[in-house]
Formats: sequence, structure tokens, C-alpha cells
Amino acid sequence: NTLWVSDELRGKNIGSKILKELETAAKNRGCSKCLLDTLNFQAMPFYEKHGYTTQWVQEGYPKTGCKYFMVKQL
Repeated sequence: NTLWVSDELRGKNIGSKILKELETAAKNRGCSKCLLDTLNFQAMPFYEKHGYTTQWVQEGYPKTGCKYFMVKQL
């Protein structure tokens, strides 16, 4: 339901490996798209680097930030 990598493990390609495994598992189950959401202070550049594009932005979430809904064709 939630994926994050702790600060001390960032930059070691762990998040990329986990994301790839999740996408492979989804493909094996017949999924054709991946949908995720992230907040404006989180990992949006990480997901963009892995081929995700922003499809919708929820402004004012939770109060003054934004929540980004991102999609990738598998």
C-alpha cells in the first residue's frame, strides 16, 4: 500500500529495484498500467525518472500542498 526507502538507504538503487519488481509482478498478473500517488514534497522526480507521468493534481492537499496522481503504461 505504501512504499518508501529510509534516508540511510537512499541512493543505493533499492527503491528502483523494488519498483521494478512491483511492475514485473503487475505485468505477470495481466495489468497494463500502474497508478500511484505522491505528495509535492516526496518522490515525484524519482517516479518521473522511471517513466511515470502526472495525470491529475489535487491542489490544496492536505491543506496547502499538492497530491500528484501518476501513471505508467506497463
